[in-house]
Amino acid sequence: PFQQPCNAMKVSGGTAAFFHVRYLPGKEPPGVDPAFYLGKDLAHATDEFEFYEKLLAVRHSDPAWARFSKVAMECPGVALMEVSLGAGSMGEKRELLLLENMR
Repeated sequence: PFQQPCNAMKVSGGTAAFFHVRYLPGKEPPGVDPAFYLGKDLAHATDEFEFYEKLLAVRHSDPAWARFSKVAMECPGVALMEVSLGAGSMGEKRELLLLENMR
């Protein structure tokens, strides 16, 4: 349901590349901004992926984690997306960790 390729975001610091993720027109859930998510290159975000995976598992069994999960960034998982790293870049597929865009 997302536009591809996803263009690289201009960010400084860290080793992971971030990408703009936008729903295709009309494919976003009702009331959700088309740019609700951003993508983080999973090759440099495996610790974060494991954290969100564990959070999903415990939030239903522990009230403290349930409360925390309500204020944590939303993370629906990983998507294989075509990305563009800049002008003249050929599209390539990367696994992106989808995270709530906190802009």
